[in-house]
Amino acid sequence: MVACLRDASGQPAEPKVQTWSQVDQSNDMKQFRDNLRLEESLGRESLAFLMQTLLPQLEAPVNREQIDRVVRRRLRDLQNVFEVGRNPAVFEQFTKALADFMVQVARDGKKDSIVRVNAVLLVGELNDASKSRPWEGSLEPLAAIVADQAVSPEVRIAAAAGLQRHADAARQAGPQAEAGFVEKAAAAIMALLAPPAGLDPDAAAWMETDGLAMLRSLGAAAPAGGVATAARIFKDRSRTADLRIRAGAVIGASKAKDIDPAQVVAEVESLAVSLLQAETRAIEEQRSAADASEKKDEPVRRQAHARLAWRLATLGDAVFSDDTTGGVATLMPEPTAAKDLARKLRQAASDVAATANAEAVGRALERLAAAKPAPEPEPKPEPKPVQPTPQPEPDPNDPFK
Repeated sequence: MVACLRDASGQPAEPKVQTWSQVDQSNDMKQFRDNLRLEESLGRESLAFLMQTLLPQLEAPVNREQIDRVVRRRLRDLQNVFEVGRNPAVFEQFTKALADFMVQVARDGKKDSIVRVNAVLLVGELNDASKSRPWEGSLEPLAAIVADQAVSPEVRIAAAAGLQRHADAARQAGPQAEAGFVEKAAAAIMALLAPPAGLDPDAAAWMETDGLAMLRSLGAAAPAGGVATAARIFKDRSRTADLRIRAGAVIGASKAKDIDPAQVVAEVESLAVSLLQAETRAIEEQRSAADASEKKDEPVRRQAHARLAWRLATLGDAVFSDDTTGGVATLMPEPTAAKDLARKLRQAASDVAATANAEAVGRALERLAAAKPAPEPEPKPEPKPVQPTPQPEPDPNDPFK
């Protein structure tokens, strides 16, 4: 039925020249909504309206200025027309038709990027009948788009947003759901962690960030290859601080047995100190600038400190999570010092976030210095025994002896 509503080329029908408001307020739209509620299966008339009029509104140039705020949102919200537990077959039929249409749009390199991005975002935003979890049918097409290096990076990144929803839902559902997600999405995650050579650096970093975020969501269920890649990123001091921090979070969440926890703790401490020192220098440079005033710099410093707080807290969780279940400290035979470092990092994050000033950063540096055990004093060399001066043999004829 859906196939017969496409033109001879197999592409979706060209959108009619109508604005979204005109379509949304039309009698056909009202009838379509009623059909969604009442029909046991979408009939030819409903499918024709859906495929030929409604869904093509996303790519209509006349709707371009409101494509994300109105059109995509309203198409997504059509799922809310269905009552939970009522007409499940119609719900599935409608959702699949919508998803199939948008996947085809997203994969069409001849269409504008903004249309392709919004199409794949819509696929990732679809919910199941409970309206609280992502629609299971979107997992495989999203993973396929993310893994396909022939697809433009902005579309792959947009698809990764929907894939992250599935990762989060799998984590909440438990080990069986996590295993199912990994089976279908592992190739996509690894593709994100290995951007193609020559890709724009910002796009490459975004992809890696998305891949690391999914690995962190999966925790101990993360594929071993992904955790190994995260470990390499974390150790590589040429990578950006935020990417290394996210990689450290993956290591802490996965609790991989083949990673040296003591090395991770040492690297976390070194990275945290360097971040605080860099912020101290930035504050001093702004203060010394001739045209800078404290009031002028406050918004900049607040934003910088909010980011710094996130960095410190994330590093703290990589060592030992606040809920005491994660972090590399759980793998250490003597974790006391590591746990203390994690606590000090989270305290520093809280202080920096609450008070965006140099004093907060200074206190954080002091806490980290206090986290280190005092160096043991160097042993003093034992004094050499004094050799007695040889004495002459006593003279038996000496009267004073």
